[in-house]
Amino acid sequence: MKAKKLIHQDNKGVENIRKDLKRIKPLLVNMLTGYEALEMGSFSGKVFQEIKKGGLRNMEQKYLRNMESQIKKAGITSSLIKANLIKGSNEIFQKFKDDVQNVISFRNYYRGFNDNTPFLKLEMIDYVGGSFMITEETEAKFIEQHCKVYLATDQENKIYDAANKFMDGFKELQAELEAVGYRGTMNVNSIAEYFFHANDGQYNLKPHSIKSAIEQDIIYKQRLKEFGSREQKRAQAAKDRQERLK
Repeated sequence: MKAKKLIHQDNKGVENIRKDLKRIKPLLVNMLTGYEALEMGSFSGKVFQEIKKGGLRNMEQKYLRNMESQIKKAGITSSLIKANLIKGSNEIFQKFKDDVQNVISFRNYYRGFNDNTPFLKLEMIDYVGGSFMITEETEAKFIEQHCKVYLATDQENKIYDAANKFMDGFKELQAELEAVGYRGTMNVNSIAEYFFHANDGQYNLKPHSIKSAIEQDIIYKQRLKEFGSREQKRAQAAKDRQERLK
């Protein structure tokens, strides 16, 4: 088996996910603000990793334990006050959960027509140095997975070589047809239909197609000349009529 062979690379997908990040970033910032409102410490890469792994339940339990501890330290004994404080704390955490859900469910990405590059996934985003970003390592992995096309097997290499030979032959045929003034459409389907019979998946050359292709330009020019002669005769006849009417 041959080693992998790179036959195509298009880094447009990287530009797409960078644009995706710009679209989702306001929601990420809202999430960060919501977390810091919990007063559980500064938002960090570690916190973001926990969120991405679905660790909200653990965060919530830690948050509520912290609130209960603060209530005890404050010496609050009234059940009503405790209940109101816990209710308020739950509302703050629910706001944070909603912010996280908005990030997770965000789908407002855009791709142009025939652009099949994947959308940005949450796990591709990191929080580094106070910013949400796509790291170079993540971009490199994305390029390898989604922007490069490799041939990996002998069969793939054979088909690739055969397809290139077919394209070379087609280009040569196009050049010959252009040289003789072929008037048909110059795409693969049209040329195949003009020159070949298709029968049960087998293609055979139409015997008369070669001369017909060569004669197209000759016939066209002849008809154009005949048309011009007729137009000249009509113009002359009209001129003669005008002269007689004077």
